[in-house]
Amino acid sequence: MKYSYIIPVYNRDVYIIQVLESICLQHRSDFEVIIVDDGSSDNTRDVVEEFISENDNVHYFYQSNGGVSSARNFGAKVSRGEFLIFVDSDDKVKAEQLNIFDNAMTKYSKCNVYFTSYEFWDSERDVYIPRAEIKEGLYREFLTDFVRGIQPFLVGGLCIDRNVFLNSRQFVVGEQFGEDQNLWIDIICDNTSISIPIVSHFYRVDSNASLSKKRISKLPPDMNNILERLNSNNHYNVSSESMKAYINLRIKSFIKIALRNRDFNLLYEIFIFSKKYFINSKCR
Repeated sequence: MKYSYIIPVYNRDVYIIQVLESICLQHRSDFEVIIVDDGSSDNTRDVVEEFISENDNVHYFYQSNGGVSSARNFGAKVSRGEFLIFVDSDDKVKAEQLNIFDNAMTKYSKCNVYFTSYEFWDSERDVYIPRAEIKEGLYREFLTDFVRGIQPFLVGGLCIDRNVFLNSRQFVVGEQFGEDQNLWIDIICDNTSISIPIVSHFYRVDSNASLSKKRISKLPPDMNNILERLNSNNHYNVSSESMKAYINLRIKSFIKIALRNRDFNLLYEIFIFSKKYFINSKCR
């Protein structure tokens, strides 16, 4: 088994068939689909089980509600593929997605992370919104691109070596925001990553049923991740300058959020973090 698609789902009986149909259009048979139901109370299970009856490479698992990170991590644990692709339950992928990854693996062998471009998908109007193309080849600019306002990939267009994922910190469970970002920093900064300037993933922008849409009330884990990297002697594939620029942007962004929401607990957390950060900067 070469590829495992992992789909966390929570109350998506309306959307889940679209992503499953798009995945099962792949022009090959060396992949499986792992659906992890994170405690749905609608008809998700019935819809999925009917689909499974006609597709024996699709597998359904149910767990008590633990959040999107918990569902993704569980899916990775029970998967059998060499590479993992995490797809949100209301998105779509191209029928050529796995062939696109295969071609990149042939061209750039001995790498362990590959990602493609994507388009935003307004499913209500069936409109696809293009984004700026990414460059092809070795990729180390994740933090720099973030500061520039560039999101080089989204989760459904990223293909990760299964062992790399399982040996990482994985998706942080219990966080309301930034669990993806924290993992991407680890994956991109600590491994050899390849960017592919071909669209293979369509991100739905009109869904109001996200697993992770919650009000931000505390700092995300990626900020401490970067601070730990700054404090270490090994900066991996990123420079001190890009890490500092990233932290400065994050601090400014969350100050605005805290002030807008009048969240004084968040402001205090920002103050404590900023104090650690600036003391560290003066000592280096």
